[in-house]
Amino acid sequence: MKKHFFSLIFLLIGSVLFCQSSSNLNLLGSLSFPGTECNDVWGYVSNTGKEYAIVGLQNGVSVVDVSDHTNPVESFFVAGIQSTWRDIKVWNNYAFVTADQGDDGLLIIDLEDLSGSTFLYTNLDANGVNMFSKAHNIFIDEFGRAFIFGGDVSGDGATAGALILDVTNVVLTPNDTVLPSILGIFDNFYLHDGMARGDTLWGAAIYEGKFFAIDVSDPTSPTIFNDSLAFQKTPNEYTHNCWISDDGKTLFTTDEKSGAYIGSYDVSDLSNIQELDRVQSSPDIGTVIPHNAHVHGDYLITSYYRDGIVVHDISYPEHLVEVAHYDSYAGAGDGFDGSWGAYPYLPSGIILSSEINSGPGGEGLLVVLDPNYSPASYLRGNVKDSLNQLPLNNVSIRILSYDILSTSSNLSGNYLIGTGNQNTYEVEYSKLGYFTDTIEVTFSSGQLVTKNVSLLPQQSFTKSGKVVNTIGEGIANSNVFISSSFFKDTTTTNDLGEFNLDTLYQADYTFNVGSWGYRTICDIYSIVNDSTSLTIVLDSSYYDDFTFDFGWQSSGNATSGFWELSDPNPTIEENQIYNPSDDISTDCSNKAYVTGNGIGGGSGGDDVDNGYVKLTSPIFDLTVYYQPVIKYYQWFANGSGWSEADDSLNVYLSNGLETVLISSTVAQLNNLWQERNIVVSEYITPTSEMTFSVTVSDFAPNNHLVEAAIDGFEIYEDTTGLVDLINDNVVVENVIIFPNPADEHIFVAKEGEKIIYNSSGLIILSTSQKRINVSHFQKGIYILNVGNYYQKFVKL
Repeated sequence: MKKHFFSLIFLLIGSVLFCQSSSNLNLLGSLSFPGTECNDVWGYVSNTGKEYAIVGLQNGVSVVDVSDHTNPVESFFVAGIQSTWRDIKVWNNYAFVTADQGDDGLLIIDLEDLSGSTFLYTNLDANGVNMFSKAHNIFIDEFGRAFIFGGDVSGDGATAGALILDVTNVVLTPNDTVLPSILGIFDNFYLHDGMARGDTLWGAAIYEGKFFAIDVSDPTSPTIFNDSLAFQKTPNEYTHNCWISDDGKTLFTTDEKSGAYIGSYDVSDLSNIQELDRVQSSPDIGTVIPHNAHVHGDYLITSYYRDGIVVHDISYPEHLVEVAHYDSYAGAGDGFDGSWGAYPYLPSGIILSSEINSGPGGEGLLVVLDPNYSPASYLRGNVKDSLNQLPLNNVSIRILSYDILSTSSNLSGNYLIGTGNQNTYEVEYSKLGYFTDTIEVTFSSGQLVTKNVSLLPQQSFTKSGKVVNTIGEGIANSNVFISSSFFKDTTTTNDLGEFNLDTLYQADYTFNVGSWGYRTICDIYSIVNDSTSLTIVLDSSYYDDFTFDFGWQSSGNATSGFWELSDPNPTIEENQIYNPSDDISTDCSNKAYVTGNGIGGGSGGDDVDNGYVKLTSPIFDLTVYYQPVIKYYQWFANGSGWSEADDSLNVYLSNGLETVLISSTVAQLNNLWQERNIVVSEYITPTSEMTFSVTVSDFAPNNHLVEAAIDGFEIYEDTTGLVDLINDNVVVENVIIFPNPADEHIFVAKEGEKIIYNSSGLIILSTSQKRINVSHFQKGIYILNVGNYYQKFVKL
């Protein structure tokens, strides 16, 4: 069977099983025809509103009442000559039937007489002129003109094009019979099938491999439009049938060959017919044969041999999307079995399928289907070169679903692609010489999503940069990590704070830049290929979100669970999380310091055991702060074992002279990151030789599970005192700032390191210079600190 997403359903008919695959077409009922096979099908609605199927059989015609969709019943049968091919159309209350074998001529059936006794076979028209004895197909347009295709029409040299009849006055009564009259003939070449609307006959010239647009405004003298140039080859050059869209702008064709395509064409300008799209059914099999296609609103309903009824959304004829199918035939691939024709035009909305030999015993079968016309989901947009913004053609756009769908951008860079499935999929854009891009798109039924994409060409360049502090001084040994969807690189600045990056491409990059004593950033920079150097400014602040390794030291005497800088791997014991699954969510990094981060081995595989593990920070200077506060996040999980948990996480501060305990957590199982804020002066005198350490202990002999983590370490200024200084207008003697207010520079006569705070208490400058450039400061109030002295100044 066909389709990747088929389901198998078994139906019991006459104690014999036959199977089908389906999607958005549901079986309502069926009727088999023992001893014969089906060919074409058409529909009819009586003046009482009852619906009928008129089914072509090899041995005649069956008129079936399908008003009860679940229980089709034959009303009557008209026997005819044995013929593989029959075709049927209806005008008023009459069915007109052709057969392609024998000499039955035209069969006319009065559908108002359900006894089945009012019908007529005729080879002659109303004037006694011989019409045909056999023909392949028939179509009747809105004017009551019947087009007989592939018939053995009279006249020397006849090529069986299209005989045009007037059937508007046909009458079959015992006392009065009026036959069709001949209006004209198009006989340039053989037409296998066709349909007409308005003044245009669309002819399927199977042996020419083309369709033709024929002017039949004067049916006595049909001519091909555009000086006989209104024609177009079809994909497999074996044009079987064609059907025009409701707006008359798009034609759809089938080629009756193995693995052939449905084609769509813009025919709005007959001097410039353009193919829009072509699609196969079951392309994974690649050999099924399309037969007859009919337009019904925004949908194309096509019968496929051995592939059943297939429905395409044709809202965008440049991209046909399959949205439904139903297959009653058990076999697959090449061959003339299964569905012959489909009729979708009954008022109830059902679709009739005439099956050649899909019945339980290999006989003909009429199938009644309930369609769920679910519109396709579409994605359109434009693809450009990200550097020069020129459109890119022939970009491959693929929906990475269970069954990959693809299209390509046109010369203008535009594309359109659709799917019959509603879901969120990755969509891939790729072209030779460009980096592939992938985006996530949610497809919803009947919705058109627009996504414009720029692809980055694979042409690299180098870029220099510099990491500086707030007064423009280079920061040596800064860590620089740059990344994008296609690029990653790590480097370190030189003694002047400079760095160089190779193999860059014009794009947006995320820069993670940090150094101990400065605040790590993770900003996005747009990098272009020019001579401009990149400048990255870091604010003075002790901060570590563990994006980089600034030199924290691990020590201890435990047998496992030593501190590691890593992306945490969770461990769970008795539904409790011991090792965290993530770091804190408010920083740049996905890393933290954790006690043991091994994968596998269970919760006790890499926890702290039989001793302690200690994590110690690099040295930091707190003399540059007015009222320093240390902020950090801790995780501590202690439990399980054979006794009550008693293990600890202790946090210490050292100023180089003494070490004090600032926080102790014992026997806690909170499974959460907890924020801590420690005012340093409440515990120890700040110096320039400060360290921060965390000790986690597992006390023997009653070992328990012990896991801990630290993240988001930083030091900030408690601004309460500074704000008080500003509000109190405190001016301490021996500090002279000139000029004040200042615009470009200030001059400070006092010797020593000068620290400038903004009104929020953040250090924005630290320098020993007496002449200080403040031109880059924002307007506002600032405080200058020299030693233990403070003074306010104003930046204009």
